[in-house]
Amino acid sequence: MNTSLELRMKRHIERIVRPVGARWQRKLRMREDLYAHLNAALDEESRQLPNEDEAFAAAVRRLGDPATLTHDLQTSVPRLDRILGAVQTWFGAAASESPARIALRAGATTWLLTVVGAFGTILAASMLKQSPPALRTGGEVMLVVSLWVSAWSASIIAVMVHVGRMAVHRNSNRRGLAFWIAALATMSFVPPAWTYWMTTAWDGPAIWGGVVGALVSVCIALGAGWMLGKELKQRHPWEGLSLSAE
Repeated sequence: MNTSLELRMKRHIERIVRPVGARWQRKLRMREDLYAHLNAALDEESRQLPNEDEAFAAAVRRLGDPATLTHDLQTSVPRLDRILGAVQTWFGAAASESPARIALRAGATTWLLTVVGAFGTILAASMLKQSPPALRTGGEVMLVVSLWVSAWSASIIAVMVHVGRMAVHRNSNRRGLAFWIAALATMSFVPPAWTYWMTTAWDGPAIWGGVVGALVSVCIALGAGWMLGKELKQRHPWEGLSLSAE
């Protein structure tokens, strides 16, 4: 099979599967199954129709109407899988998005969840007549640290996306990766160093606590990025296809 025909087959399958809301693992199985069916149909049609375009058109007709197939595939997805798919899409590393934009969305979501939790704690403290002072104080502290939490989560997501994409595109933005690693290390250095400084003094333990926190966070982000890279290697041959071309 020539490369041009294989791309046409993959694009046809991707037009069917891409709109389906589900986890990427399930959608990958859908693509592989449909591709196998289309390939088998094409082999049979090629024996009867020597013209490649006619054989491809006949195989596509045998596979079924794309809109109907998309609907049937979506109907077969369990509700939990749809929810997990939506979460993956929201926090996912879409090929058309920059790491900075993905990081901003993740940071904003984390900030919103943290603020909601903080206000919920403060509201619970105000509704309880004999609520412990620590309950309201905890909510206020959550409000204060919400910006740090969102910035830290945005930095770790950005590092993950950069490292993950390097597994697919070797010419990824290394300067961008260096910037986000530095940002993550800085964000991770502050809490342990601040804690040591508030409880003891700004001395050796405070500095080393911050260094350990920074190293641990960066290592976690790099490891998660490596795992994301393995995922993107499976997804990119399909999700990287341009559906506007034929």
